[in-house]
Amino acid sequence: VDYSQTGGEFTGSGAEVDCTAAAAWFLSVFNDQDTEEQLLQAHISLSGVAVPAEVATCAFEPGAGVPASEDFTITIDDVEGGANAAVSITVDCGDTSGGVANPDQADADADGVGDLCDLCPADADASNADTDADGVGDVCDLCAGVTGGRDDADGDGVGDECDLCPADADPTDADADSDGRGDVCDNCPGDANASQSDVDVNGVGDVCQCPMATGTLEYIVCAAYQTAGYAKTIQPNGGRLSGRRLARPFLRMAKRMNQAQRAILLDRADRAKRRIARVSASIPRVNSRLASYAKRGRITDGEKALLIAEADGLKVAMDTVAAELD
Repeated sequence: VDYSQTGGEFTGSGAEVDCTAAAAWFLSVFNDQDTEEQLLQAHISLSGVAVPAEVATCAFEPGAGVPASEDFTITIDDVEGGANAAVSITVDCGDTSGGVANPDQADADADGVGDLCDLCPADADASNADTDADGVGDVCDLCAGVTGGRDDADGDGVGDECDLCPADADPTDADADSDGRGDVCDNCPGDANASQSDVDVNGVGDVCQCPMATGTLEYIVCAAYQTAGYAKTIQPNGGRLSGRRLARPFLRMAKRMNQAQRAILLDRADRAKRRIARVSASIPRVNSRLASYAKRGRITDGEKALLIAEADGLKVAMDTVAAELD
């Protein structure tokens, strides 16, 4: 075995290489005059060994990490001319292989790193670099700096782990409002809305469906209709309760606020204020009814909580408008 074209060492220590063997053996010492400790020649004696038999096992580790293609030569000579001998040689990629043998030395991308230990077997990178240490090489990591990055469900070139819209293709992964949701899957791409709240389930987020100032009748009307739209989607459990019935209080709120708007336009602010006050005062009763429905299992606690939260928000907005009419 001639390793004269590469530096390195056999596993073991001392003047002679420490290898395991099933029979007597002899290996030449390292060339002590060579600073790279190249092994110039190795010899294993077959005297008195029944054939076939495993004679010895040695492991040579190149000194330069994963060697590039043709960095070293292995030569086997049958100098005795005796019985045939079977010789098995395995070249392992080293630490990056995790101990996985690569006997056929397949290297699809021809970068000098075998397929079994290549972190990017289809993309050439002789360094086999993996900056974020996630097991995916840098040149094929679709989420550089983030653990993962090999999967890409929507095929847009952005890995699922860092894709702001993993189910909707967008190679730019744009997020105009910086809310953590990509533009192509953001229900309000121009208004920050990390929760993607959409109470009426119409595909348009709350923050851009009612963009008016919250302390206005215009906002109250919009939000009341929006909440009614959500209530209609609820399917109560048993009885005569329906989504339409759950929506009625919110539809009445919207109607009464429209009437208050008309009163203000007719310069009847006092009438508008009284109408707003009556609707605001009715909201605790609406919430109590919703709580009762949930207690009896007619609607879920989540549905109750959302409707009550929306009702409370409408009450705050109504009280603000009424105070401004004083």
